[in-house]
Amino acid sequence: MNYYILSNSTDEKVVGDIPQVKMAPDYDFDKHNSVRSISRDNFPEFNPDLNFFVMTPKAKLTDVITVSGLISAKGFLINEKVKNILDKHNLVSHKYYQAKLYYKNQAFTYYWWHVVSDLTPCIDYNQTSFIIKRLFKIEVDNLTIPNAEGLKKTRYEIGALKNLIPNTLVLHETFDKNLDLFIIGGFNDEIFVSEKLKIELEQQKISGIEISKPQFPIRVA
Repeated sequence: MNYYILSNSTDEKVVGDIPQVKMAPDYDFDKHNSVRSISRDNFPEFNPDLNFFVMTPKAKLTDVITVSGLISAKGFLINEKVKNILDKHNLVSHKYYQAKLYYKNQAFTYYWWHVVSDLTPCIDYNQTSFIIKRLFKIEVDNLTIPNAEGLKKTRYEIGALKNLIPNTLVLHETFDKNLDLFIIGGFNDEIFVSEKLKIELEQQKISGIEISKPQFPIRVA
């Protein structure tokens, strides 16, 4: 089974500018339900105020919008077309929050699609080894980690400047093989998609995304 990385496009020919949006000048970032209050670890207990996204002058309107620097949680700002595609597939825990996007004096309905996922307990640690890498240099090879708690401890101990990368990520039988989209969590917060979802996104010509191969192979036991 093949999986791919789904990310925002970094091609300025496609998106025009990075990030594509900013908040309106009078937006209050300090209020309890602002975009900065959205956590990457859980769903908010409030309705986020997402009605003031404004496209930057050079940005182009795409199906998926880059919001880097505004929301630290995992997800995408998407239109109805993308939402309809996602709703037909099997996804990890997620929620949609309606948003307003202003472009050339018009208001467009978008959604902040928020994903919360931690599948580190599904890793087969007996068959998975890791490397510790800083920039392009491998500092530790074939590191064995006993369990999800050990993974969390190792990720904390090596610090933010180093990467923890599996040689091959092996997922055991508790992993739901029917998932079309998930995040491993712990050491990696990339969004993985199945071949089925990849093909659908490509056939529907969804703009504002990039789909690439992961830097490590994934195998489901």
